[in-house]
Amino acid sequence: MLDIQLAKPVMENEEGMNHLWVQFSLTDFLKTKQAEISIQLPDGLYRSPNLNGYKENMSNQILINLERDKDVLIEIYTHSAINIEEAAITVELRYTNCLNNIKEILQSIPIHFVHEDESEHLTVNEQVISRLKELLSPIPQDKVEFLSVQSKIMEIRNNEYSYLEKKYRVDC
Repeated sequence: MLDIQLAKPVMENEEGMNHLWVQFSLTDFLKTKQAEISIQLPDGLYRSPNLNGYKENMSNQILINLERDKDVLIEIYTHSAINIEEAAITVELRYTNCLNNIKEILQSIPIHFVHEDESEHLTVNEQVISRLKELLSPIPQDKVEFLSVQSKIMEIRNNEYSYLEKKYRVDC
């Protein structure tokens, strides 16, 4: 139902950054449109708004449409040193099923905090990085539509205020 991945399984304990990728299978949520995703982070770990651009409410729950949305990508980071070695990030998907019952799916993923010198030789999840690049890349050229705007041609007409138009008109 939920597949949660981190770009790296560990993170620097001070000024570290990572990306959390939450994917969900649409076949599990038949006849369900709206859902909310909540992310609980350990103390000292923060997150930016989701990189997909989905709406978030005042409680930082990400509002998704299960008919079209397939994943959520979030940047997580630290401000200052974290004095723990391991913690868990918990992701909760909440939706209403076809019987009008509220369903919740909880899943946790462990994250290890290391010092800067220990984080250089880590393996990186290339799938998460590919999805990140996909979200952050500019719009492909074949998807760009051009809009042509033609300016109005204005004529100076003779009327009782035409002397003002001649005096103050600015042509661009």
